[in-house]
Amino acid sequence: MLPFILTFIVTVLIVGAFLSKIKQYGVIYVVGGATTLASGTALAIILDSEVSESKVMGLTALIGIGLGFQFQHGNAISNTINKTLRDRVESAALLNMSLMGGISTALIMAGAIYENRGMALLPSTLEAFHYDDKTIREALAGVSPTVWEGAETNITAYGRMRQLKPSLLFSI
Repeated sequence: MLPFILTFIVTVLIVGAFLSKIKQYGVIYVVGGATTLASGTALAIILDSEVSESKVMGLTALIGIGLGFQFQHGNAISNTINKTLRDRVESAALLNMSLMGGISTALIMAGAIYENRGMALLPSTLEAFHYDDKTIREALAGVSPTVWEGAETNITAYGRMRQLKPSLLFSI
């Protein structure tokens, strides 16, 4: 998530600073949409347990750039419609609260789906190794040294595929 978040924030700041100066709202919006669609589609197509982490991070970063291009358009349109400073400030506050609330809600839902589906799939895969719930949750997060770095070499292939399945729920 870090490549996505960093590129998203940087792109939002850059687009927010220059959008009203260059006044090419449509072009920037279309470029952002095309970037998001292309990189999201590529990520959905290549997502597999054998894909390198750098490819996934690169495509995730491109999704962040594409969404960053589209993120500030509400403020620019609002500033064009609203003529008084008070209306502009109120619109910007409402827009920012809505955006942050929507992002938070989407991340909460995505995390809950990933965690719940992962906890439904991983225990059956790893039952031969007799891991407790805490260890399985750590394995789902990818931070369990006993599961991913243990002597059992097959566990990585089985576990990563099961860990990947909940992620595939988010691909279109």
